[in-house]
Amino acid sequence: MSRFQVYVILLTFGLITAAGCSQTNTRSSTEQRQGEASREAAKGVAFVRYIGAVDAHSNTDLYFGDTRLFSTADAKTATDYKQVPAERRDFVLREAGKPEGAAIEKNSEGLGDGKHYTVVVYEDKDAKPVLRVFNDDESAPAAGKAKVRIIHAAPAVESVDVYAVGRKDKLASESRFTTTSNWQEVDAVNGPLEVRSGSGKSQHITRVPDSRIEAGKLYTLVVEGGTKSPESLHVIKVVDMPSKN
Repeated sequence: MSRFQVYVILLTFGLITAAGCSQTNTRSSTEQRQGEASREAAKGVAFVRYIGAVDAHSNTDLYFGDTRLFSTADAKTATDYKQVPAERRDFVLREAGKPEGAAIEKNSEGLGDGKHYTVVVYEDKDAKPVLRVFNDDESAPAAGKAKVRIIHAAPAVESVDVYAVGRKDKLASESRFTTTSNWQEVDAVNGPLEVRSGSGKSQHITRVPDSRIEAGKLYTLVVEGGTKSPESLHVIKVVDMPSKN
């Protein structure tokens, strides 16, 4: 065999080997990406929205772990939901624009796959922030009915009750600051709502604007403000559709 023939054989073998290595590397890279995607999918996702019912801490951002989710300045009413990993992390309130800054307030929460949550930040009597996470998933009401719940974020009052004007029975009630009531099934309401706090001569009534309650929907009423007096109460109304789960 001539030297030229030997050279051709060696060159051909080298090209085949290089091609094989390239294919192996390509498969390895593809398999790695697929594996990472599968692991990410296995974690699941949850959905989070935000209400920043604060005055002294309005220049803040909300984080889930190290991920910035929302600006408090943009959350005077409920934000749209954002997708996050369905796992346990700290919700953290930090000064706006300072991702490495100290936590002003935080709350560790484990989020369920496919579940929806509302994070509400409000202030206590000393204007210190309180961060709470509430589960939004709820079944549909009976035909012709709606469901209502109260999130009590008003430190200056004890119990808060919601009434439809002209009706004797309350729609919902919550007696403890920082907590939420159970969902209450109610008739549809076409007129205004009232949030009542206190009793007798000390009772204070706050009218809820745009307070129509339609059958088949879920209504969350965040009663906030009033850090020093019930006269400054404010109601944030959030409307949702029932969970399909």
